[in-house]
Amino acid sequence: MRIEIVDNIELKVKKLNFNIVDSIEKILQYVPKEDVCSDFYIIVADLPVHKSIPGGSLGAYFGVRNKRGAHIELYFENIFPNSEDPDKFRDMFVILQLSLARTIFHEIGHHVQSIRTHGVTQKRSEEYADHYRDSLWSKFLCNNAQAVNDCFQHLEGIALSKGLRLDVINKMRSGWTRDWEKAKISLEPKPG
Repeated sequence: MRIEIVDNIELKVKKLNFNIVDSIEKILQYVPKEDVCSDFYIIVADLPVHKSIPGGSLGAYFGVRNKRGAHIELYFENIFPNSEDPDKFRDMFVILQLSLARTIFHEIGHHVQSIRTHGVTQKRSEEYADHYRDSLWSKFLCNNAQAVNDCFQHLEGIALSKGLRLDVINKMRSGWTRDWEKAKISLEPKPG
């Protein structure tokens, strides 16, 4: 699958020492191969430029148009806010990557819905994409749980060393723990 990085994002990820293509490819390993055809591709842009896409969107799906294959756009500035500071970015990277994975899974869900069904309303399309995302999300979370837990410990250490309060980190960790527990339960074998 082709992954295109817009020029200004290419410069930004170099400054951050972040291999976004490698990160996307690792996330795509969770997507069944039959769900993305050979002409499907991903564009990483800074922010949405299409008038139909709200400015705060993390990503968008575009079906086949004008001889261009179906693709998703990922909006770097919205997925990775405050990415101007390389040190802060590295400290938060594992947690930020969760947002990248959720966005990719959701937008590919739109693609899968478009190739498997027709005439679906926007609301139903979002529900389908959310359901698809959730079907991949649990395994991704459980496989990356140790790295996320280590990241939270690292952030707590930074906060404590600087005499900062842990309220925000604890709130984030609480949400993470809830999602992780839910993911573990969803992957348990069902009786009988």
